[in-house]
Amino acid sequence: MDLCLRGSGIDPAAILGYDKIAHTHMELALEIFGGRADAGIGIYAVAKMLNLGFIPLATERFDLIIRSEDYNSGAIKALRNVLASREFKSEITRMGGYKTGKTGKIMSERE
Repeated sequence: MDLCLRGSGIDPAAILGYDKIAHTHMELALEIFGGRADAGIGIYAVAKMLNLGFIPLATERFDLIIRSEDYNSGAIKALRNVLASREFKSEITRMGGYKTGKTGKIMSERE
């Protein structure tokens, strides 16, 4: 956030709530919703829940890494099935801010 403010010539002291630390995206959104903060770094899905404005700053990709010896265990198979399911992807898409094109896909295998 400091980099964005500096790049825009905005003094952090001018941002209500800048001196506070929110520990979750929802905590941040509630501070903004309640008028106790002007802005912060959060995710679209939470901003959408509270009908807050949102400016995307970056895109991140998250991978789930599974040890090969655990890959075929019952719990991991169940998790893989959920991640690959149309229902799961639909729910994630409905939340907003997420791309599911690679969700549930094996990106790399190593023995």
